Parts: sequence; structure tokens; C-alpha cells
Amino acid sequence: MNHDEHSTSPPKGDNTQSRLPGFLRRNPGGKLLAVFIALLLWVYVINVMDPAPMRQKTVTVRLYFQNAAMLDKNLIVANDPSEILKEINLTVEAKVNEIGYVNSGNVSAYVDLSEVRAAGDGQRLEIHPDSAYGKVVGKSQSYVTVDIDERAALAIPIDVHFEGALPEGYWRAEPVLTPAEIDLVGPKSEIQKLKSAVCTLSLDGRTSNINEALPVSLFDTSGQPIDDATFLDMLSSVGVTMDVYPKKTVPLDTKGTVQGDVKAGYHVDTIQTSPNEIEIAAPREILDSIASIPVNMLNIEDMDKSVTTSRPLQLPEGVVWSSFASTSINVAISEDRGTDSYDGFQIEIRGLDRDLTGTLSQDNVRVDVEGPLSQIRALRRQDIEVYIDVSSLGAGIYTWPVSIALPEEAPGVTASCVPSNVTVTISQK
Repeated sequence: MNHDEHSTSPPKGDNTQSRLPGFLRRNPGGKLLAVFIALLLWVYVINVMDPAPMRQKTVTVRLYFQNAAMLDKNLIVANDPSEILKEINLTVEAKVNEIGYVNSGNVSAYVDLSEVRAAGDGQRLEIHPDSAYGKVVGKSQSYVTVDIDERAALAIPIDVHFEGALPEGYWRAEPVLTPAEIDLVGPKSEIQKLKSAVCTLSLDGRTSNINEALPVSLFDTSGQPIDDATFLDMLSSVGVTMDVYPKKTVPLDTKGTVQGDVKAGYHVDTIQTSPNEIEIAAPREILDSIASIPVNMLNIEDMDKSVTTSRPLQLPEGVVWSSFASTSINVAISEDRGTDSYDGFQIEIRGLDRDLTGTLSQDNVRVDVEGPLSQIRALRRQDIEVYIDVSSLGAGIYTWPVSIALPEEAPGVTASCVPSNVTVTISQK
């Protein structure tokens, strides 16, 4: 037998098929490459030569602004965003095996603010849809109309409006706000309308300290509320703290209010305060222990005149408020008074006509004087005049009062005489 006839080697020109299995056995990397090529061919056939059927689904989404940071720093959307960024319907087309994944979490629609170039009302901006699966083939709304205004800023103090009243017998401090003012950034047209920022605090039934957050409302110059939706990052609430304590009325204690001795020959008549009672507020246990409020002492050493001055009150520790911090104190100082008597004063008849004569039933009296001690001591007998004035009388017999004239240097002295009346007889010459 010819050796060539029994050989298992493939004939010349046909060695490819007989070598391929051996090549794959000897080269594992070739195997992987072959599998990868097969997959590519399968994908091509499935998607190009024989594509899967498509389905459509309607999804409801809410519009949002995109690229707000790219809007000119001097411009701002003047509309209430809730009036623009409404819900719209998008129709998404996707493959049968993907359509089940399509929902509002992976489908969206936005308004691109980078398309805005200048301020102006009624600007039409296109709505841009997007979907993670398939493509959006329809939308219920294509544009939104936006008002663009100049951006403006304003810092405005926050006021507190009180409603109701504290229960009887309670006091409140002024509220402390954190922050005390609100910084607003928004459309210039809206900023110009602003008059006030207000939070409202109810006082009804409040008997303890207040610490809470209150919403802030904006009002225009006519007192009408302003929608705050057009303002950027507006503070929605403010922290309010306010002390609330029980209160009561207590008298001022004037005992020991003055110290020292007045000038010799003088004395203190009265000590009066105005007001003579005040309201105080404190924690209940402190308030119940207070019966009166002392007044800071006033030194009257060697004084000889009345004095009126303001003196601070000595508020006990724990008192958080008083209706007055001081009181007006009046110390009435008077000179000691004295008396003296002068006997045998001759009575002078004054005002008698030339053709008349007058005689007295008693021609002398005793004069008693009373007044400031220094004036009494300075008064001399010859400074005193005792007389009766008969200038209005004609002839006759009269019981007439005795008059006493004192010097100008004794304005505080009063005088009387015994007897106070005498009988005068007036007759023709």
C-alpha cells in the first residue's frame, strides 16, 4: 500500500477546515473573540435587520427652571414660579421591553433661563423635554410666558403685631426677633411696593416666657399682603423670644428716705413721693415676697429750704420690670416758728376829718405776733404800728376793729391784738 494513500493529512488546497478546530483548541483568546463577533452580529440583526416593536406612554411631570445661574445677575423672573412651573403631559416612545421603565422619575421637562437676554414682560420660552428611555415624541405644552424684571434688594425691619391681651396681672417685655430684619431679593417692581414685614403673636392665655418661630408676611404701602413667591430665598419665619411674668402694685417706702439734720431752727414738715406706688414684675416666688419698694436716701444735712429731686428706686433682686425706675421726692423744710407779745401799745386814730374829734374807750392794747423764728427775733417794738382807720366814719359812736401794720422785713409774721375791737366816739369840734 502506498504510504500517501493511507495518510490522514488533508489534501493540498483544503487544509482550512481541518486546521480550524485545532486552532481554537490551541488559542483560548480566539474563542472569546469569536463569541464577541457573534454577539455583535446578533445585536445588528435584532436592532437593524429586525427591530423590536415600539410603544408609547404618557407621563405627567412638573416643569422646572434650568440654568437659573446663567440668568444675568441683574435680572430675575417676576412671575410666581407656581404659575409657570405647572404640570404638563409628555408622550414617550420606547421599545416594548423598555416602556415599562418609563415614569415621572426619569422623564422631565424644563425651561432654560439661559435663553433670556433682557428684561421684559411676556417672553416666550420653549419647554425642553427629556427622557432616559426612548424619546419624547409629544408634549401638551410647548412654551411658557415669563415676565423678566430687574433684580433689586431691600433690607426691611420685621414688626410684631400683637393679637389679644395677656391675662390680668401679667406683664410682657418687648419681643426680641432673630433676625431683626429680613433681606429680600426680587423683582424691582415688587420691591418698590414693599412697606413692611410683619409676624403676628397671640397674647391670649400667655403666662410664661415665649420662644417660638412665627411666619413672616409682607405688606405693601396700602396695607395689602404681597405674595412672597417672587422673592429669592425669602426667610419664611422669624424666631421670637419674649419674657412674660406676673406683676403687682406696691407702695414706695419713704421711711429712712432722708438722712442728716436740717439747719438749726428748721424742721422737716413732710416727705412726699410722686408716684407713691409702682407696678413691678418678677417670678411669682419673688413677687409674693415684696411688700414695698424703698427709695434711695437723700442727704438733707444743714438744709434750710424745701427740696424736690428725683431719686432712684431700690428694686429687689429678681425684679425684671418696674413701671418707674425713680421717683420724684419732695422734702418740705420749714423754719421753726415763734411767738412774742407786746403790752401797752397805743392806738392811733387815722383818717379823722379836721372838724371832728375822736376818743377811744381803751387807748392801748396787747399785740401778739407769730411767725418764722428768725423774723420774730428780728422784729422790734418800734417796727409795729397799731391804729384804727375812721376815714369812712362821721360823728357817732362806733365799735371798730384795731389794725396792725408790720414791716416788710417780716413777711411771714402774723399779728393780732387784745382786744381786737375798741369803741370810738367821734364828735364835732
